[in-house]
Amino acid sequence: MSVALDLGSYQIRSLHLDGARLVVRACRSVYVVLPDTNEYRVTLDRLHIPFVLCESAIAVVGDHAAELTWLAGIPWACLLPNGNVPHNDPPARQMLSCLLDALLPVPSSTTETCSFVAPTAAQQPQARQIEFLRQLIRLKGYRPRQLNAGMAVLLSQAAAYRFTGIGLSIGATSCSYSLARQGIELASGCVPVGADHIDERLAEHDASFIWDRDGTRYLDTAATLKWKHAFDGRIDDPGSVHENILRDSYQELLEAVFTHMQRSIERCTDIASITGTVLPFICCGGPTQINGFAELTGELLSSAGLPIEVGPVSIAGDAVFTVARGCLIHANLDDDAARRIGRMAA
Repeated sequence: MSVALDLGSYQIRSLHLDGARLVVRACRSVYVVLPDTNEYRVTLDRLHIPFVLCESAIAVVGDHAAELTWLAGIPWACLLPNGNVPHNDPPARQMLSCLLDALLPVPSSTTETCSFVAPTAAQQPQARQIEFLRQLIRLKGYRPRQLNAGMAVLLSQAAAYRFTGIGLSIGATSCSYSLARQGIELASGCVPVGADHIDERLAEHDASFIWDRDGTRYLDTAATLKWKHAFDGRIDDPGSVHENILRDSYQELLEAVFTHMQRSIERCTDIASITGTVLPFICCGGPTQINGFAELTGELLSSAGLPIEVGPVSIAGDAVFTVARGCLIHANLDDDAARRIGRMAA
């Protein structure tokens, strides 16, 4: 039984097959820490919200934490802040391990593959973050296989193009892309900026804040996110100052990605294999679902100076599980290859 794991800064998702049934699991990658008082314990029990005791405090993890801001009086904390696995926060690491226990099924053997996508570490050395995640997955009984989120997009969406093209995944704290030819990755990269940057810029413009019980002020990005999800205009045709800021924020994000992508592709030693081919450009992620995203992306791509020819921009219809689906395809291919090698060795 192969399994897919999409470790996002906003949400952690898993997919696996149980016979012919596709099992989908997802949970917000956040937590809230409350004072360990009888009042909070009684309230959480009455609301049927599970919690754990952690160093004289109460910790609530996952979807419940995202719903408890009103009770805590403070924003939730991210288990993967800025795409980092906290190396000096043992409670956060333990809570991350508990979430994986809930999201990953018990494997039937030690040879099963877990293909996973990790957020880009903005501050931590990437190798240290990835090795910790690999170790967590091994402890759950799986063989970890890391995959770039852009490659997962192509595996999920580019079968009609023989898995050739560019896949771009825009997450909360990072953007990942891959250029592939017939399923072979030629160039890839990750940029440590994502949708959170857009939300923070809008919240700062709106002076949207919340205060905790001690009077500490925080950006109220939850209110911004709610407005953005309800926005029914077009990002490529803003009609107000606020919408112009939204468009400019998207443009800054995409231009940073395309600059990084241009340098990566120019270093590609096998670029001649795709010269003259019009490549599909497939985008995925919650931020891509906004009206006008494909048009704005195409406009910016035309002036990005990429050393390849890119066709029309398309958007994956499933913003939530496209990356996980690509990981599951990758895991199944890896398991099949391992079985073939095993039979040859026998």
